[in-house]
Amino acid sequence: MAECKASRTVRPVMARPMASLRQAMGKKRPPVRLSVVHRASSSTPPTHALAPGIEALTVEDFIEQLADGKRKAPPKARGVR
Repeated sequence: MAECKASRTVRPVMARPMASLRQAMGKKRPPVRLSVVHRASSSTPPTHALAPGIEALTVEDFIEQLADGKRKAPPKARGVR
C-alpha cells in the first residue's frame, strides 16, 4: 500500500495513518508493503526508514520499483504488535 504526500520532507508522524490501517487489518492479514511516497528534496538527505515496517520513497524511487516489477519483501516491523 502507498500513501502519497505533496511534501518534500517526510516525518515519522506521517506514517501514523498507515500504521493504524495495518493494525485495523488484524494479525491474520497477508504481509503487506507499506510506503509513504513523497517528492524528492535537494536539501534533506534521502532516508527510507520512516517508522517500523513503513518506508519512505521518493516519487522517482517508487516509479522505478513499479517499473522494475521487483517485489521486495516488506520490512520487518520490530516491536509492533
